[in-house]
Amino acid sequence: MRTLRYDDIPTPRMWRRDCGRAMGLHGADPLLGRVELLLEEYARDTAGEGLPALVEMYRVLEAGRRRHRTIPAVRALRECVGWRLGRILSCEASRLPYEIETMFGHGAGDVMVARAGGGVRY
Repeated sequence: MRTLRYDDIPTPRMWRRDCGRAMGLHGADPLLGRVELLLEEYARDTAGEGLPALVEMYRVLEAGRRRHRTIPAVRALRECVGWRLGRILSCEASRLPYEIETMFGHGAGDVMVARAGGGVRY
């Protein structure tokens, strides 16, 4: 298993390249497609820090953590998103679930999914 690391949130193009073979599963795997949509939303948010997309990305990646642990791009993105959210929310990675729940509630992701046009709920 190769090691991959992102120093910043990747562009959708980088994500597709790094997923490589796993993207062949893209049509059958809603997580990979959902992450790509969220990366596009994050890239379009030039006015802010992309916080809504990052929060939803964190939730989606955590939900698929066990199933996608062998895909280096998924692991690297999960680590990068956690690091970025930790900086924005001024907390350690271990406190992210609590901080996200406190600030955004449990169902906030459903609204973001609908807004981004995704039909997949995690």
